[in-house]
Parts: sequence; structure tokens; C-alpha cells
Amino acid sequence: MQKSQHYHLASGAVALLTIYLLTSEVFGRWADAIDVYQALREKNRALLDPAAVAERGKELRKEEALLLAAPQSQEARFDDSQSGVVQRISSLARESHVELLHLMPKQVDKRADHVEIPLSLELEGDFNRIGKFVNHLEMSPLPIAIKSLDMRPSSRQLKLLDVKLDLTASLPAARKMP
Repeated sequence: MQKSQHYHLASGAVALLTIYLLTSEVFGRWADAIDVYQALREKNRALLDPAAVAERGKELRKEEALLLAAPQSQEARFDDSQSGVVQRISSLARESHVELLHLMPKQVDKRADHVEIPLSLELEGDFNRIGKFVNHLEMSPLPIAIKSLDMRPSSRQLKLLDVKLDLTASLPAARKMP
């Protein structure tokens, strides 16, 4: 072998060794250093000045007040009476896209600490919408106890259900009906 071949061979070996060291050691350390730098930047972003934190707190309290006021104003639409309970249930049926075929109030039971308003409902809708309606009843701020629920395939359409529902709504005695 000639000296120039040895020189080229040694240069190639040095180049390969340099590439190996760069890929295995240096780039890995640089990646770790970049990760540490990004973590420090995130920590610095988290450290805000007190004035900005106070301003953001005020904004969040305003948003919270708006969000808490919305359900109260929506619930205030209904009277605390038998007709208010009927209106509320009718509204829940509309919101759930369930057809309310029949709603019949029964004899009101006035007790010492509350008033019970029994109702009989006949509904029509698909399974998911009926489930949504029952969920709305359960989540309503008005205490409602479902006494019976009878579901059968609809005689009008194949995918719909006919539902008979007996329930009792309760109002505290302080809201006694006229």
C-alpha cells in the first residue's frame, strides 16, 4: 500500500469515528440540554407577576358569576306550583326532542314538610332521546321520583318507543301551592 492510500484510509476512519461520536454522544447531550432549556422556559412562564395574576383572577371571577347566574335565571322561568312543574317537564321534553303525548296531573298530596305532585306522562321517542329526557328529569333542581317506567315499541313507527311514566315531583312546604 502506498502512503496516499494509508492517508485516505486513515482520513476515512477518522471521519467515521467523528460521525459515530457526534451521533452517539454529542447529539444526545445537545438534545438533553435543549430539553432542560425548554423546561426552564416553561417554569419562567409559570412565574407571573402578581398584578397579572390578580387581573386574571378578576376575569375568572366574572366568568364564574356569569356561569352561575345562567342556570338560576333559566330555572326562574317556572313557578313553584303544579303548573310550574308541568311547564318544566314539558320544557324538558322539548329540549330532549321527545314527543309528549299526554301529561295528566293527579291528586296533590300536601304534607307537613313538602308538597308531592304526582304526574302521569305518555311519551314517544327513540331510546336515546327517552334516556336523555329521563336524565334531564333526574338532573333537574326539582326533586323528582320516578315511580314507574313502561317502554314498548311504538305502534306508529318501528324505531320509536311508547313510554308511560309515573313520577312524583316534590316542592318544599315553604313553596306551598295556592
